[in-house]
Amino acid sequence: MKVYVSNSGNQSFVNQFLLGLKHHGVKTTEEFSKADFALLWGVSDSFIIDQCHKESKPYLIAELGYLKRATLSGSGYFQAGWGGLCKIPNIEADSDRWEQLKLTVKEDRKPEGDRWLVAAQAPDDYRHGLDAEQLGFRYVAYSEAIIRHNPESHITLRMHPHCSNLPKSVMCRSEDYKLKLSPSFDEVQRYVPLSTSLACSDSVVCVNSTFFYYAYLAGVPVYCDSDAHYSSESAGHIKDIQSGKCKLSSASNKVKFLSRVAYAQWNNEEAKTGVAWDFLKNLMP
Repeated sequence: MKVYVSNSGNQSFVNQFLLGLKHHGVKTTEEFSKADFALLWGVSDSFIIDQCHKESKPYLIAELGYLKRATLSGSGYFQAGWGGLCKIPNIEADSDRWEQLKLTVKEDRKPEGDRWLVAAQAPDDYRHGLDAEQLGFRYVAYSEAIIRHNPESHITLRMHPHCSNLPKSVMCRSEDYKLKLSPSFDEVQRYVPLSTSLACSDSVVCVNSTFFYYAYLAGVPVYCDSDAHYSSESAGHIKDIQSGKCKLSSASNKVKFLSRVAYAQWNNEEAKTGVAWDFLKNLMP
C-alpha cells in the first residue's frame, strides 16, 4: 500500500504518523496516481482534496484534536479522520481511551436562570468558514432568539482568546454616532478563564467550536448550529432557543459519545508506533 502526503500545513503529527505507516509496511510516493490514499494536514490543500474526489481516492485529514487537544509543542491529541475534518467514528466504542484521558464529565444541569454565554469563534476557521462579520451576524441572531424567549435574559459575548476585536456586525451607532455594543448583548468578556465563564452561565451558545467540549464536560447545556459535528449531543439549535426547548444529557450518555470522540484523536506516540493506523485502516473507505 502507498500513501501520497500533502506538504501543506503543520507537519509534526503527519511526520509521526508516517513513521507508524512505515512500521506497517505502507510506503510513501510522490506520484499521486500511484497512491492508494492521501494524507493531509487540514483542508488547505483543496487541489489534492478535489483530485481525491475525482479519482474516488480515500484521504485522511489530520488536525488539532478535541479533548486535551495538542499544543504547539506537540503534546496532546490530534484528530485524524477519513474524508474531512471532525469525523467522529460511528462505532460502538469501549470507554478505555476515554478513561485514559482522566477527564471528568458531569450531567447537564437544568438551567435555573437566564444567564447566557455566546462563545465567539476565530474568524475564517475551517469548521465554519465564516469571516468576522458573518460570525457577528450569527451571534446577533442567537442573541435575538434568546431575547424572544425571555426579554430579561442576561447575554454575555465571550470573545475568542486569539481574536478579541468586536466585529462591526455586533455594533450599532449611539446618539452621537459612535459605535457601541449592540443592545442584544449585556456585556463582553475577554481573557476570562473558561471555568469562570462557565460557572457564571446557565446556557451556552456556540456556532461550531471545540468550546462545546468544555461546556459539555462541565454540564452546561450547549446550543449550536445544526451542522456542527456534535449537533446530536447539543441541548438544541437556534430554533429551540426561542421555543424554550432544552435537551439535557446524563453523564452516562455523554460517556458513550466521548468514547467515540476518543477514537477520533491520537497523540504523537500513538501515531509513531502505528496504534492510530491499526484503528484507522479498518475504517478506510
